Amino acid sequence: MIDNPYSSVPASSAGDKGLRVTVGDILHAGFEDPVFREVAEKFSSGKGSSRFNLTGMPESMKAYLTAALATKLNRPAVILVADELVARRLQADLSAFFEKEVLILREREQSLADVDASSRGAEIVRIRTLRKLLDGDCAAVVVTAGALANRLMPATDFRKAELVVTQATRVSPEDLAMRLSGNGYERVRSVEAEGEFSRRGDILDVFPVGCERPIRISFFDDEVDGIKSFDLETQRSVETLRTVRVDIAREILVPENRRQMIAGQIAEAGETARAAAFSRGASRDVCEKLLRIAQQDAERVSEGMLFAGPERWIRLIYRKNDTVLGYAKSGGALLIVDELIQIRKRTDAGLADFMQRFSSMLEKGQILPVSEDIYVKSPEWMVELDRST
Repeated sequence: MIDNPYSSVPASSAGDKGLRVTVGDILHAGFEDPVFREVAEKFSSGKGSSRFNLTGMPESMKAYLTAALATKLNRPAVILVADELVARRLQADLSAFFEKEVLILREREQSLADVDASSRGAEIVRIRTLRKLLDGDCAAVVVTAGALANRLMPATDFRKAELVVTQATRVSPEDLAMRLSGNGYERVRSVEAEGEFSRRGDILDVFPVGCERPIRISFFDDEVDGIKSFDLETQRSVETLRTVRVDIAREILVPENRRQMIAGQIAEAGETARAAAFSRGASRDVCEKLLRIAQQDAERVSEGMLFAGPERWIRLIYRKNDTVLGYAKSGGALLIVDELIQIRKRTDAGLADFMQRFSSMLEKGQILPVSEDIYVKSPEWMVELDRST
């Protein structure tokens, strides 16, 4: 049997009669239902499915059952939903049951062309959310259908990319600056926002993704001499720290030890795309555009430069991609699927919109055929979902 993690809180005043009803009492009441109790037992023992499908019930009841099950099993929950509106409502309902955060993972903006502008703020929020999911540092993550269809770097790579700097860490300011650049941080004159760093002599300022304040790291030769958080406006130190964790600042990073190989693959994809376009009767201008796009991005990758839309090469950058389902598994989360049919309809509609945009850009020589695989199609994520059963 599963131990009961809930307990009633006595009334605080002598005038109260009986016991005050707590959130724990409310959640525990659900387990008086024998069917729900049996489901929890199967989850706990590992003998049943590792996912829970919800369908045909009021949204408030879905939130209650999710919260009760996640609390009983002491695991964060990942809930797949059809759209943003459902996600926001479910987030509000779930937040009433938890002290920890209930987060939403939204769809990544797909920058198919070099001129596309994507929101750094939205990307940073996604990185924070994925980190909290992997660390189990949240009560739940509500995932929209669009986010389910995003390819991600492997969860193992995401975990390993985090930098941990402590006092007495042996690293030179030059090496730390290079590692920050490799993790997607932008070098600026003065730090103003998450994902930026600057260096002045033996002082390096960095604003780690997920931190409330920027961090100032001082060095003595090739050793960290001090770590302090500081105020952006006054530049004055706020707190002395012994350790700082610096997360990645970009969702898609080119591994340093594979840059030249990936650059070569991108250049080769450009040659192949140009030949294919020529064979189907495309204009010379379109053929040359395809080659230029590949050559430009191949050079950027080779030099370790940051650029818009690296996701168009994600199938070349990583030998194996993950979706949020892989992150949920790695983080030990309880997987809840809210109205599977509606989720699939949303992802199929999203794919249709994507393919319409992609086909138009391909015809104009603005994108290469290899980028068609950016979007995770329904059969692919459905297979991954079935593996969690």
